[in-house]
Amino acid sequence: MVKIKRKVEMTHEEYAKYLIDKFGIASYERELIDNNIFDAPMEFEQTFTLKSMRKDDDPVIERSFKGVVIEVEEEITEDTVFKHMIEVREGLTGHMTWENATIDSEKDNSSQEFHAYIDGKYELIWRNGKLVE
Repeated sequence: MVKIKRKVEMTHEEYAKYLIDKFGIASYERELIDNNIFDAPMEFEQTFTLKSMRKDDDPVIERSFKGVVIEVEEEITEDTVFKHMIEVREGLTGHMTWENATIDSEKDNSSQEFHAYIDGKYELIWRNGKLVE
């Protein structure tokens, strides 16, 4: 499968969930916080420790208004949205160009190939009815 990297903006909560989903939890601790206030509701501090990861797997974080921006690597599917895509069709001299489109939304019986603009160049991602390996 072809993989692409893209920048994703997420809240701190979404980022924590992303890390837990990607690496898993090694341990979990829960501690009662004593506020020294009579009849105060109980509050807990919860700590999750992630499983070990390689230094290269730790994403570089950019701060944003919403929370953080990280670069994620994901497999291409026919539902992946590409900013620029070229389609080669059977019986057509030349090609069709698409912006902000998916393979699934643009393919039909005459579609032969799709090329997507990835990292500064067009790459073949779909041919003869299926994604390329």
